Amino acid sequence: MQAQLSDRAIIVTGGGSGLGRVMSIALAEAGARVVIAEVNQVHADEALAEARHKGLAERIRHIPTDVTDASSAQDTVAATVEHFGSLFGLVNCAGIGYHENGVAVMPPPPFYELQPAGWRQVIDVNLNGPFFMARAAVPHMLKAKAGRIVNVTTSYGTMQRPRMSPYGQTKAALETATMIWSRDLDGSGVTVNVLIPGGAADTRLIPDAPGTGLRGPGNKLVSPSVMAAPIVWLMSDASSKTTCQRFIGQWWDPALPADEVAKKVGRPAGWPIPQGQGGDEGLAD
Repeated sequence: MQAQLSDRAIIVTGGGSGLGRVMSIALAEAGARVVIAEVNQVHADEALAEARHKGLAERIRHIPTDVTDASSAQDTVAATVEHFGSLFGLVNCAGIGYHENGVAVMPPPPFYELQPAGWRQVIDVNLNGPFFMARAAVPHMLKAKAGRIVNVTTSYGTMQRPRMSPYGQTKAALETATMIWSRDLDGSGVTVNVLIPGGAADTRLIPDAPGTGLRGPGNKLVSPSVMAAPIVWLMSDASSKTTCQRFIGQWWDPALPADEVAKKVGRPAGWPIPQGQGGDEGLAD
């Protein structure tokens, strides 16, 4: 992948495994300086080992980060700016599914059988985490009059599928946050977009246990590699006018010019309101 990101400093939450690791490596290969904001030391070590193997050790560093802690998010952003001198991009990728007693439950029980602790954990990681990270990062981007935020949500079907609480709700909320944040930042030089793989991805989020219905015969999981090309484009100068859009990794054809693909596959993020409907008058509802 041709270098094009000019030493831009980019934080990738959950960058130690799965989609996050793929994006971290791809960004470093494209010339970025990448911070893996990762709470799991084992995952971080695996990502750093891959970076060393690919000759990218000088471009990737790990900062232990608990995205559910606003202070930890602030510390990670401050450490990034101190180390690299600036902050250009944030990829909110850290996410979890429903757990009980530390064990992933897939599929989860219906919402009325969920445990409060498991519910709160998913909300904290998948929704509060991106807010805390963006809240800490944006002031530096505004000062520079340039920056990128990319939120990893999920397919619309997953947001609405039975027995997908609270994961579905958190991703729907993050999709809407993308719309609101992009409008809050309109004209500032900071963009906010969505990137998803386009189906259940082959990551640790999908348990190996039998009976989950996702790793069985006939079910083909999406390779995390589909995130590589679009995330590089989203962090490049070519995307500077692109905001409040969602991109599906599976639809991205790396064989075609990136700008052409982006124009072809980009869609409005969230649930755009048709012109003349649901404007400011809806705020009183």
